[in-house]
Amino acid sequence: MSLKISAAASLVLAFACHQAIAAVGFIYHDSATTTDGEFNSNFPIGNLKNSGHTSGSDQENANAFNESYATSQTGTTYPVTITLDFAEAVDLTKFYLWNHSNNGGAGAPANGVGDFTLTFYDGAGGGGSQIGAVFTDTASAAPATGLYSSEEFDFATYFGVRSVEFTILNKQGGSTSSWVAVRELGFEAIPEPGSLALLGLGLGSFLLRRRR
Repeated sequence: MSLKISAAASLVLAFACHQAIAAVGFIYHDSATTTDGEFNSNFPIGNLKNSGHTSGSDQENANAFNESYATSQTGTTYPVTITLDFAEAVDLTKFYLWNHSNNGGAGAPANGVGDFTLTFYDGAGGGGSQIGAVFTDTASAAPATGLYSSEEFDFATYFGVRSVEFTILNKQGGSTSSWVAVRELGFEAIPEPGSLALLGLGLGSFLLRRRR
């Protein structure tokens, strides 16, 4: 029995493959929330994805004086949690953090993230079931001047993630006084197993048509 695949079907498969693997590589969260009033309205959490980065090697300018970062309120009570949501399930294998620095100020990096955790969920808004173990690490201080890329944190793949709770336990040096700030956040996504299977089917269809 021979399998005949039309040109139209091949095109549909090719398009489906493209869509299935579109969210591969560097990605931002789609939306972010936090406890009401926990972040400064002048430096909101929406700023955590406003630099338009496409990779962890993209750079921030520590000398720039701008509002392209997020800060908690003065007198923050730690821990501080930001919930990062994705429009659809993603498989994540790396976290990118551009820590706080601003206006070339020597003391600015001290207000950056220190110890933090990432907790992954299969539901939106930190709902559903937790996926795997909580990831814990310590961020390095950003430079006070010049350009700098993200700090990268690798971990075993978390599959089917719809939301991540980014919890800041303290600032640089373990301090829990006053506010904490972050420049930018991102993740590395990989194709879901089903996407890889779809890609294989699409390639197989194309090769079969070529042979005929």
